[in-house]
Amino acid sequence: MKLLGKVLQQSDLISPEHVEMPLKEQTQFYGLRLGEILALHGWLK
Repeated sequence: MKLLGKVLQQSDLISPEHVEMPLKEQTQFYGLRLGEILALHGWLK
């Protein structure tokens, strides 16, 4: 199974920076998944 961040980067849908920041934020927003954090920032719909 591929990780969402890698799939989105390989598809040129988000930049590496847009993956790193939400991954760090996951420690603050316990229980939110990467896709949910990306959507909250408006980087994914």
